[in-house]
Amino acid sequence: MATPVNSMLQGIGLAYMPVKLMCIGGVIKIVVNHILVASPGININGAPYGTLSCYLFIMVASLIALHINTDITIDVYSVFLKPFFSAVTCALAAWMSYFMTPLSSCGRMGVLLSLAIAVLVYCLALLMTRSITRNDLSMLNKGEKMANALAKLHFLG
Repeated sequence: MATPVNSMLQGIGLAYMPVKLMCIGGVIKIVVNHILVASPGININGAPYGTLSCYLFIMVASLIALHINTDITIDVYSVFLKPFFSAVTCALAAWMSYFMTPLSSCGRMGVLLSLAIAVLVYCLALLMTRSITRNDLSMLNKGEKMANALAKLHFLG
């Protein structure tokens, strides 16, 4: 998410802004890593939180900078919450299909089956929340055919 927003900032003449935000994000990552990795209870498991906090800062700060400089308003519900709901649903489907069924005893095949179930659930969740639009599909090869088929099933408006 941060990369396209940073590209937009560069496109409107604020080429320095993404660099400054990445430097600040890097400092945040170092500080969070230092605090969490030094903690005996968390140790190396704290490193991903440093990375997450770094990129979360960069993304949010970039979106704010883009909004301030262009008056572009992002629909948080459509852009973030709908896909986030679909991602959580996908993760739950993967976890449930692997750990709550006999798939966990199937080794690699169980992982592949759980992954396939999770992908299917993710796609269905995206369609049911109407996160995918006809315009999105039109950019794909044979996307218009898919859009027409999904419209007949009432997944697209």
